[in-house]
Amino acid sequence: MIYGTVSVDGVPTIILSIASQDWMATIDTGFNGDLELPEPLRNSLNDRYVGQVTSALAGGQMIEEPVYLVDFPFDDTVVHAEATFVDGPEILIGTHLLREYRLQVNFVLQTVELEKVFTSYLRRDLSPGHRHVAPLGLNAPMYCITFQILFSIL
Repeated sequence: MIYGTVSVDGVPTIILSIASQDWMATIDTGFNGDLELPEPLRNSLNDRYVGQVTSALAGGQMIEEPVYLVDFPFDDTVVHAEATFVDGPEILIGTHLLREYRLQVNFVLQTVELEKVFTSYLRRDLSPGHRHVAPLGLNAPMYCITFQILFSIL
């Protein structure tokens, strides 16, 4: 089980230990890839170039960028995941990486829980070389994720 928090801006986040450093990672349910990582992490994750990917950004903009296979430490194991690298400091975790997890976000208590619930292999539902990036929570393929929103009614 992985635990995290909801920021004051309503963003679900978890802390990951990568290369002997703690990194804040955003759970982005509008991103159906695996990972978007800061450039400084590239050398510590055994990156291997696998090709180009076309990403559809939230504003309808299409970009082409290189994609890499990385050895990513996640939930007390190392997973093979596809990643793109960016100049910014943020880590984005997409729904494809979470396809074997139940995601619960409690906005009232500001808690995040990721629990592994499905362990058999799942095929990517995307055509090769394409992925979709949308604002948090929009147009997200849910695979095996339950996104639970709890509200407080006053």
